[in-house]
Amino acid sequence: MMMSLISKLKLSCLIAVPLVLSACGDEVDQSVDNLFEDMDYSDSIAWPTTQNTNCPVWKAGDTITINSSLKLPQNCVYNQVTIKLAKPNIEFDCNGAVFNGIKELHRHSFGDTYTAAEAPRGTAFQVAQAEAETTRLQNISIRNCQILNYIHGVDVKYNLSANTIFGLRQGTVSEDILRTKAPTDIKVFNSKIINTHGSGVYVYRYITNFQMSATHVKGAGGPGLYLDSGTRAATIKGSFFEGNGFSSYDETTRVRAARRTDLAKREGIAIDSSGQHVIQSNSFKDNGDGGVYLYKNCWENSANANEWPRLDGANNNKIDGNYFFNETVGIWVAERADRDLADFNCGDPIVLQEGSKKFYRDYASTNILSNNRFDMMQTGIKVMDDNTVIERNTFARVENYDLDIGSRVRLAIGDAVSNTNVGTNTYSKANSIRYQYGAQ
Repeated sequence: MMMSLISKLKLSCLIAVPLVLSACGDEVDQSVDNLFEDMDYSDSIAWPTTQNTNCPVWKAGDTITINSSLKLPQNCVYNQVTIKLAKPNIEFDCNGAVFNGIKELHRHSFGDTYTAAEAPRGTAFQVAQAEAETTRLQNISIRNCQILNYIHGVDVKYNLSANTIFGLRQGTVSEDILRTKAPTDIKVFNSKIINTHGSGVYVYRYITNFQMSATHVKGAGGPGLYLDSGTRAATIKGSFFEGNGFSSYDETTRVRAARRTDLAKREGIAIDSSGQHVIQSNSFKDNGDGGVYLYKNCWENSANANEWPRLDGANNNKIDGNYFFNETVGIWVAERADRDLADFNCGDPIVLQEGSKKFYRDYASTNILSNNRFDMMQTGIKVMDDNTVIERNTFARVENYDLDIGSRVRLAIGDAVSNTNVGTNTYSKANSIRYQYGAQ
């Protein structure tokens, strides 16, 4: 059915006059996008029946800088407002307030361009510290918020100078020192982050001790939560990640699009070149490409002067007591080990090249996967790096393998995946573990 519809659209374009060929191409593209489900969780928001007259008067386009703790009155609603938390040791309590990144209830459909005035606001809550600032942002809490339709719901970021970025590219700046200065102990509690155009929550490089609990992240276009390179010791507990990773948003054209392939779709939590995180007692359901993926970024777009190496693997993480339902893969350790990254313009050394395909060593070592439940999965756990502990997990209704261990690329370079410690687990069926490509 899909091919017949596309063929009809292409035929209509071919018989049209040349002046509209470009428009026809757009029509084909949009019609293909419309064949993909657009996840919508806007009904998760509990809207006030009336606006409280005691709510602060913040207008669309405002960035409100908060320097001390604040609890909003009940029944507040704001459109296209950004809250910037600019001092340490403060708490922002939304008290159920709704922050909507657009002026409508629903995001635009795939291919439907926002006007400049309609376009989603970049971030609802921002914790951003410049490198030159001497006061460290720490012990900041965001709680009881309802966030809808922004590009990102929450951003936590350390803005580096051009000189520092240059030094990082040259290998002359210590990431450990940056971690001692970047924001730390930032918390998101009991909130809803719904239908963001990009990631629900983005924790940028060198942030430490980020915490999130009792928070629902649903319908994000990208990963529900992104833990970027060099972050450390995040704790994510008792939260829900559902329906994330199905769409993208272009801020230049102001257009949403479907992620059409499995490789383009994203996961509930992305752990990118970072470690010592605890992912515990969360639920993952219906995400685009799986639950929790761990990988080392290959220094993508390395020619860009504003990009610098990812030095760490996604190592020493604990993923414990979570529930995974209806995911492609529940947990994938070293997700990019066998993936062709030729289009990523990587700065890491190539370990294997096959024609135009380029493969890079992925690092995600010494992770503990324990006490998790997997139900209605294609694959429960994939392991493509060393020293993984898998114990006390329960699997049910798994289509392929409960445990799929091994990497084709690792075998090809003479370094097969090793030292996988499989303890006592409850499996979905007989012959539910596959060791391949020389893995142990």
